[in-house]
Amino acid sequence: MHRTIFFLLAAFFLAIVPASSQDIAAVSDSLTTDSVQAELPFRVTLYSPDAHITLALDLYEESVNVPGYEFFGPTFGYMRGDARQWMYGVWFVLSAEIKENKAILRMSNDSGAASQDVELRILPDGTYAYRALGTNEVSRAEGRKLKKIQTKMTFIKQQ
Repeated sequence: MHRTIFFLLAAFFLAIVPASSQDIAAVSDSLTTDSVQAELPFRVTLYSPDAHITLALDLYEESVNVPGYEFFGPTFGYMRGDARQWMYGVWFVLSAEIKENKAILRMSNDSGAASQDVELRILPDGTYAYRALGTNEVSRAEGRKLKKIQTKMTFIKQQ
């Protein structure tokens, strides 16, 4: 009796498990990072080589920890400059509205003294176009003065 149940259970599990390792590989290949990324194009880290700015995003859920500001908890993302051209402060993404291939971001600087609305659009070539809406509040340190960054920038996906 126990052997009969064992063989029935074994036959059942063999029927629901893929037939070969090639089938398993085919299933796992269909779930690659690229396919997931294509479905979630605003869960990405971007870089502007011209402005030396990184934009780390997850506009679908607050899951991005800002380096050095972990005590704030996860956010929708952040924007900051690199060592070649320091952007003044770090900008947190507070909210985002996604519509097809573009998102409208609401950002605030690390001191909370300034905010900025930004349109981020995905272009056909896979790059992202950044455009400040309204008055540009984001600046960078240049010597002893603050100078506004460009209102339009192109970002590429960082690997």
